Order: sequence, then structure tokens, then C-alpha cells
Amino acid sequence: MMRKLYTILVDDQEVFLEKMRSEFKKIEFVELAGSFTNPMHALRFLRVNPVDLIILDVEMEGINGFEFMDASPKREVLTILCTAHQRFEELGYDKRVVDVLFKPVEPFRLKVALQRALDALNFTNHRMDNQWNEIEDNYDYFHLSGPGKGQRVRVFHRDIVYLTAVDGMVEITTINRHSIHMSYRSMKDIIGGTSQGLFLRCSRKYAFNVNFFHSYRDHKVYLNHTEEPLDLGKIRLSSEFKTFLDTNKI
Repeated sequence: MMRKLYTILVDDQEVFLEKMRSEFKKIEFVELAGSFTNPMHALRFLRVNPVDLIILDVEMEGINGFEFMDASPKREVLTILCTAHQRFEELGYDKRVVDVLFKPVEPFRLKVALQRALDALNFTNHRMDNQWNEIEDNYDYFHLSGPGKGQRVRVFHRDIVYLTAVDGMVEITTINRHSIHMSYRSMKDIIGGTSQGLFLRCSRKYAFNVNFFHSYRDHKVYLNHTEEPLDLGKIRLSSEFKTFLDTNKI
């Protein structure tokens, strides 16, 4: 069976979305997972749903396409930009998008872009399969020291709720609140060993899994599956964290 591209459409013009939905029905290797006129709703959808490809408008009300990509909780997702202005083409390719389509989008040109996305996805999956034995903990789980001497435990990235820097080590808290592991890796190395955008560092002490984010108030980050919030104190928030908060208000 042919691998399908699970795709979402993000454009603040419903007329454009309707045309794209109509074209998608003619392309057998694409499955539409959702379409959004509100980019904030699309970001929330991305946090909890599997998506291979985003077809994204550049100029939208409230947030543009480039800001959307910076705020996305799943930055490894492939992106095709749509725009009416040629000046955005180079900026798009600088962001390593799969393709840039100019409005009005021609059906043939859309299919070419989607095929490029499918080829890119298949290539990435093939490369990961070939390299799995060498770098398997980078993609799905970490092997960490267990409670017994010489014992190792497997901790899946998806189960990690947040990370805490403690005396040169990192404390890893999972969705099983009684399951806390310690790693001698640095916070930077641990975050770098997971899918891009999965963890967001909100202070020198804490980083959290964006899929478990609930809210931020009174200098505290509230996460699902935890009873106590992450108390950041009165620190100066990074621009990346500010952007994430601005685009993930519920």
C-alpha cells in the first residue's frame, strides 16, 4: 500500500482552503488531516496529532507563516509555503521548506510539490531505518542507567514530561510520576537527541515536552500529568519561549 502524506492546510482564506480540499480528492497519496483558517488552532492540532506535511500561507492575520514555523511544536514536519508574492520565495527556501507555490496554485504544480514532499519523507524514513542501530536513542528513546549495577532502562522521548538541571546532571521526569531518571548528559545534549521542537527550554533549570504544555501564569509552567508546576521565578523569558506562549494560548 502506498504511503500517504498526512497533511494539514493553514490559510486564513476559506476560499483557498476549499479549492485545495477539492484538489486533494484527486491525489491518491495525500490524506487531509485538517484545514484551518486560524493558525493558532493549527498549532494546537500539531501538538497532539501526527502530521507529515503542512501547506502554509505566508501572510495571515495575527501570525505569518515564518513565525508559525518558528512556533511549531513539531519542526521536523515538512512544509510547503503558499504565497502571492515572489519576495517570500528565497526566505522560504532559507527555512528549508520543500517547495514554494505561488497563488493561484495550479493543480499540476500542486501535485509536483506534494510528490517532492512524499519523496523527502520516504528518504528521511529510509535513512533513519539504515542508521537505527548506530543512533537509535536519538529518534525514539534513551538508554539510561537503571537502579541496579550495570542495569539499563529504556525511556521513550514521548513519555518524558520535563527535564531538570541538577548539579551537573539532568533529572528526567516521565508521565509515570514515580519514574524519575538521572542522566550525566547535559541538558543541551538531551534536547539535541530528540526530535527538533519536542522540548522547549524555559529557563536554565527546566525544559518541557511541548506536547504536555497546559498553560503559563504567575511565572509558572503548568503541564499535563504533573501535580506541581515548574516555578521559573521572576526571570527574563527567552524570545523563543515568548513566541511559544503567544501562539499556544488556550
